[in-house]
Amino acid sequence: AALCLAGAWVSLIIGSPLALPLWEVFVPLNILQFGHRFNFSFTLFTLLASVAALAVVQAGRPWSWIGRALVLPGVLSCAAGALLLTKYTFVDAQPSPFLLSDGYTVKGPPDFQPINAKPARNDYLARGGFAAECRALDIECSATRRHVHDLRWTIDAASGARLRLPVLYFPGWAVTVGNKAVAISPDPETGLISVAVPEGRSYIRLYWSYADYERVGIALSWAVLMLMLIVFGFRRRAAGPSADGDT
Repeated sequence: AALCLAGAWVSLIIGSPLALPLWEVFVPLNILQFGHRFNFSFTLFTLLASVAALAVVQAGRPWSWIGRALVLPGVLSCAAGALLLTKYTFVDAQPSPFLLSDGYTVKGPPDFQPINAKPARNDYLARGGFAAECRALDIECSATRRHVHDLRWTIDAASGARLRLPVLYFPGWAVTVGNKAVAISPDPETGLISVAVPEGRSYIRLYWSYADYERVGIALSWAVLMLMLIVFGFRRRAAGPSADGDT
């Protein structure tokens, strides 16, 4: 319980302005981009701390007073994390048209900018965004699916061209033209995803396929979870039957 509570407060500190000097020099934090993402680990740790503390209290162990001392801070921290997440989502979040600029917007904290955002993206929007981009290239662009992690268009191009999609580049995005995966790159002026489209009709899909570090993180998370379950099982076996005869 104490370790989980410590993890919760570490998450809170790293996600706050107090950790700004660390964010400026520690590359993995730059990849994470947004400090408010630590709110999720903060809430998870406090929930685990509360459950562990209650287990200590119910077991009546000699150090159960520590569990009692941790229950209330843990519950309050979990509630505070949930309220903070609600505030981020429904109060502070504002439309971010530079992410999806063809009439479909997502919301996010207004003071955070993705790492690949470039100043010229505002000019891109001022000229009319993705729709104006298609007209300038003599391309007919029709959106067939608009989801924050899965966008699709039907493209009719008079000739081959380089098209800037209305999403900022970030590792983990993938594009298919037809059913074929194609290479993408950030536009140097705007930071938007740039992709080559062929002459004629084609179908473009832009979707989130997970970055390499996300896959590593998922694998490590599952490995740690399995290790914790194994250790927990061995500890229960080593403890043997309980005093009241339960096995």
